[in-house]
Amino acid sequence: MIALARDLTNRAADLSPVELDYAHERMEWLAEEIWESATRREPLA
Repeated sequence: MIALARDLTNRAADLSPVELDYAHERMEWLAEEIWESATRREPLA
């Protein structure tokens, strides 16, 4: 996620509005995946 954020920050001025919207959606999806993975509780055995 950090690499994606850095890449987008460096290229944001060159991206079209559609590309920026897609990047925004992608970042939100990735953040949600990370959150779900980090907060997932495995059943106790």
